[in-house]
Amino acid sequence: MSWDHYVSPVHLKRFLSPGLKDGLYALRKSDMSLTTPRPREVCQVEVSGLPPNASAGSAIEAVLSGIESNYNRSVNKLLANQLDEECIRTLAGFAACVTLGSPAGRRLQAEAQRLQFERGTMDVAAPGGVCEPASALGQGFNPALRENLALTFKQTAGIVALIAEFGNADWDILINDFDDRPFFTSDYPVAVEATPDPRVLNRVVPLAPKLAVRIRPRVPDDRSDADLSFSAFGSRTWRLSRDEVVKVNRMVVRCAEDLVFFRDHKQWVTKFVERNRGFRVETRPKQVRLDDGLHLLDLMQVVSTRP
Repeated sequence: MSWDHYVSPVHLKRFLSPGLKDGLYALRKSDMSLTTPRPREVCQVEVSGLPPNASAGSAIEAVLSGIESNYNRSVNKLLANQLDEECIRTLAGFAACVTLGSPAGRRLQAEAQRLQFERGTMDVAAPGGVCEPASALGQGFNPALRENLALTFKQTAGIVALIAEFGNADWDILINDFDDRPFFTSDYPVAVEATPDPRVLNRVVPLAPKLAVRIRPRVPDDRSDADLSFSAFGSRTWRLSRDEVVKVNRMVVRCAEDLVFFRDHKQWVTKFVERNRGFRVETRPKQVRLDDGLHLLDLMQVVSTRP
């Protein structure tokens, strides 16, 4: 299997199958082929822990240093409800790196940049009305809008900003007590979840077969500074019902770019992936009514890929 995405091997090792020697199961959404790779066989990571083709060099290395080495300890802290600054930084950093560094993340950023370029980076205030610069909407306050600008800033700044965004959000710590329905993960394990406010997207991140986190961004009081002390962080723990576990796995499969990883090759898994493989995340323009009128925003949405 080609090394065609960045998901940290230390993350995938949490999903190793007891029935395989240092391997886990992987299904491709594109053709439903099943393989049993080792994490390093599907995750090309340089010595520094960088994703393939990373372009910002040592500056990004400084940001990413510690994420891999602290990942397992941070997941264990989350399971034990012993969160601290290191735990928040590590897990928010993992989510930020996948969001911006994976092929799916780069595709979404490219789509957003293309849409903005075609419109001249202007948003429509109202049908037939006057256009105003997109900056008036304050794109930086949530992941969906911040990612739209990621290609125009240095990679390092984008990652730091997103770490601050995720680390100052409200987190739902999702506990899965159903051994026969463990969480999946994927080559884009930051599944997007719509909220009542179309400008804000939750992120659901599987961390282990029994653990996931829902990151619920909030509007910060000061959008100019990246608060890496995470003073606005909040959390609560949820023990999920079976139906809620199924919902999380459905989101993971639908938002995966192509590869879905899982621990146990049960009969229901292939059918489940088959039913939900005809979706992916795309950046699409959407007309949204705000206090000052209608605006055309470029937002990430889960869309059908079926003909």
